[in-house]
Amino acid sequence: VGQYPISNQKITIKVFAPQSSQISDLTTNEFTKALEQKTNIHIEWQLAPGDSDSIKQKIGLILSAGTLPDVFLHCGRGALNDSKYGVEQNQLIDLTDKINTEMPNLKKFLDSKPSVMGSIKATDGKIYGLPGYNECYHCSCPQKMWINTMWLDKLGLKAPTSTDEFYNDLKAFKKLNPNGVALVGDTDGWESNIDTFIMNSFIFDSGTELDSGTGKAERMYLNTNDKKINTSVNQQGYKDGLTYLNKLYKEGLIYSSSFTQKESQMKELIASKGEPVFCVAGGASVNWIDSTSNAKLYSHYQPIAPLKGPTGLQQTTYLKYDAIVQMQFAVSKSCKNVDAACRLADYFYTLEGNNNEQIGIKGSSNWTDAQSGDLGLDGNAANYRRVRAYSNEAQNVNWQDFGIVFEPATTRLGEKTDQNVDLWSTSGLEKMLFTETEKKYTPYISKTYEVLPVLKLTSDESTQIQTNTVEIDKYISESRTRFIMGDMSLDKDWAAYVKSLDNMGIQKLIQAYQKAYDRQFKNS
Repeated sequence: VGQYPISNQKITIKVFAPQSSQISDLTTNEFTKALEQKTNIHIEWQLAPGDSDSIKQKIGLILSAGTLPDVFLHCGRGALNDSKYGVEQNQLIDLTDKINTEMPNLKKFLDSKPSVMGSIKATDGKIYGLPGYNECYHCSCPQKMWINTMWLDKLGLKAPTSTDEFYNDLKAFKKLNPNGVALVGDTDGWESNIDTFIMNSFIFDSGTELDSGTGKAERMYLNTNDKKINTSVNQQGYKDGLTYLNKLYKEGLIYSSSFTQKESQMKELIASKGEPVFCVAGGASVNWIDSTSNAKLYSHYQPIAPLKGPTGLQQTTYLKYDAIVQMQFAVSKSCKNVDAACRLADYFYTLEGNNNEQIGIKGSSNWTDAQSGDLGLDGNAANYRRVRAYSNEAQNVNWQDFGIVFEPATTRLGEKTDQNVDLWSTSGLEKMLFTETEKKYTPYISKTYEVLPVLKLTSDESTQIQTNTVEIDKYISESRTRFIMGDMSLDKDWAAYVKSLDNMGIQKLIQAYQKAYDRQFKNS
């Protein structure tokens, strides 16, 4: 265990995987060839082109036909459901004991992260799929608000620190610029809805993400407090937050198209002549401003810290579980070399394995060891120097964004970084996002509430609440927008709204998730 080659005699492992547009040819790929040479394992690829729904359908057909590959790679829980194919159909091998006996690198990591172990357990408490892990520091606090500092200077104002100051700043901007946009968001960008950042000044608000198949934290406005699941959307603090947002909307401080427009439309608006937009909600300004072609505009937008609400509440959500990517490596019951497959997977849970996979084989053209005095993104000693830049173009050097991506904080923050880089330049993006998150958001992570992890339901449990879940989420989202825009009255319609949630079965839904949470995390 832990020695290479894995096998003295060359063996073949058949691997099913979705095709990547960033890789020219997995068979002749430089990393693939080096991996085969290191392990003495030949990979016979079975690649499936298409979107996630097509991949899910192909996997279903393969498992139904019984013509199984040895390994499923980079498929995700949306396509390769461990409860269905592992627990119920026994098509996937239980890897729980194999982690202890064949995968020392993964075991060491899981021992240090009990929350990851809980997340990857199936409904029977066993592990049928190994995770990816991408611990992006700034992504863990993504609900940010960006303010145009050029306008702050013209108004003679400082960045707002409370909901009252925020309101007054928006009013001052609108008075100076009647045709300007005080606050804008969109419907499909990264955390770019205008309400979640503000709502956290009144009550803990996790936002929403229904699709647990992504391997991301399943939110749906639910949260945990001392391991008890509840929701914010029927509480007084939530109503108070909606009242504040409704006031902003009634006074023309929220751009009305924020509830219908796409990110591409918001991007055009922000780039319009004269910089007409004051505040923008979103995880990173680079998503809606081209930092190269529009460098001046890009440098003007800076994030503000969470706002202190009327009761003194000042907090941000921390997406503790979003680093975990479910079902990146699973072994089928047809595999004849299970131990070898597990040892192959374990190589990726090292700095060398991940960097060789994601950047290219260690060397002067891809990445090298850090040198004495090199500092990482967080200002601590660096672990490595990256030479090859990330690219969206197809190439045949590495498996970029494919395979088992394992980048804990020691990797993400351990890349050599120029400590004096201009934070508001294109090259300073990562350093800026780290620095601003560390300074303005990390201090305000809620110590009381947590966003839900992915919770795995049995088929019966899922069937019982499936309709309720979709209907309740839709009703909450639509009502939230209607309350903000004034189509529903917080004075006249609030009680009926709360009653409707009860009638639709929100408590039944919470009970089902509580059962799943207790099953997965009782020892965490």
